[in-house]
Amino acid sequence: MSAREMPWPDGTPSWIDLSVPDLDLARRFYGPALDWQFHDISEGDFRYATFLAADGREVGGLGQPPTQLPSLAGRWLVYFAATDTDDVLDRAVRLGAEVVLPARTTPHGRLAVLRDDQQAVFALLGTRLNAQSRPTAGVPIAQRSPRAASSASCSSPLDAAALPW
Repeated sequence: MSAREMPWPDGTPSWIDLSVPDLDLARRFYGPALDWQFHDISEGDFRYATFLAADGREVGGLGQPPTQLPSLAGRWLVYFAATDTDDVLDRAVRLGAEVVLPARTTPHGRLAVLRDDQQAVFALLGTRLNAQSRPTAGVPIAQRSPRAASSASCSSPLDAAALPW
């Protein structure tokens, strides 16, 4: 989900999330351990923070496990770019993948979560680039428009059913 003028090539890792039960504890560990800075975008009961690369780009996030996928607690989830999420989902299922979260449309693009034939869980995320929904992940916070900077809940695409966006 890093910012790009062009969509990520299919199959490219484009975002990563870590689901954690205690966001503050995770920030206290990963901040010093990996020299990360965070941008907290928590809203209401939902706790989530993006982490920033040295150049200020958001490159991933930490947050509470999605309500529909509590088994992700304590696990990293990699999102792979897919121009046509449904097509890639169908191919993966034919090859033995199990659908964990059916494809759905989110503000970030079409999202699905699968488990491969060796039990590894991963996500597919269709890229959504247009004039009204330019991605902000990967754009330094200071370079965003005031509207984009204030509505940075454009980060965790996973918990689309439970997130405020």
